[in-house]
Amino acid sequence: MRAAFPDAIVSNLGSYSFGLPDPKDEHVLAAAVRSEAQAIVTFNSDDFPKLICEKENVEVIAPDDFLVSHWGFGRERMRSVIYAQVGALRTPVQGLSNVLLALRPHAPNFVAHLTRSIAEDMSDVLAELDL
Repeated sequence: MRAAFPDAIVSNLGSYSFGLPDPKDEHVLAAAVRSEAQAIVTFNSDDFPKLICEKENVEVIAPDDFLVSHWGFGRERMRSVIYAQVGALRTPVQGLSNVLLALRPHAPNFVAHLTRSIAEDMSDVLAELDL
C-alpha cells in the first residue's frame, strides 16, 4: 500500500476511541478523521456504524458505489487505469476479460459501466475501420 499510495499514509493518529464494533478498525476511522477524509471505502460497512461515522463527518461507502459515483468525473481515466492494471499483471499474465470477471463480484455496477463504455469505444473503432 505504501508503494501504491504514498500520499495515503496518515501519521500521528493520537489515541482515538470511537466505540467501533471491532477495536482493530479504530485506526481506520482515526486516519479518516485525522486526514479530514470525506469517506471510508470498505466492504465491511457493518464495522463502521453510520451514526458513529456521521458524528465524525465521514461517510462509509461500498467500493462499487464509490467507483460508480466517480464514473462520470473521468471515465476515460478510469478505463486507462484498468488497462494499466491489466498490463501490469505478470504472475500470472491476465487479459482484460479475466480482470473484469474477477472484479465483477465485488463491483458489479462499475464493471457494467466499464464494459458498456469499452463496447461503445470498440463499436466506434470498428465503424471507423468499416468492419
